[in-house]
Amino acid sequence: MLQTDYAVSKRTDFYLEGVYQNVHGAPADSVLSHAMINTLSPSATNTQVAVTVGMRHTF
Repeated sequence: MLQTDYAVSKRTDFYLEGVYQNVHGAPADSVLSHAMINTLSPSATNTQVAVTVGMRHTF
């Protein structure tokens, strides 16, 4: 997992988060043979990538 945050001003910032998962070594018919990142749907393959980019402004 990689996360970063960049403050543009006192109340505004940009953020970036990336997650990569590669599953190997599990039997093909096992539930563990598919990548699954937190609340995302399980991948149909053994690899999954998730990226989140956003801007946050506090009041």
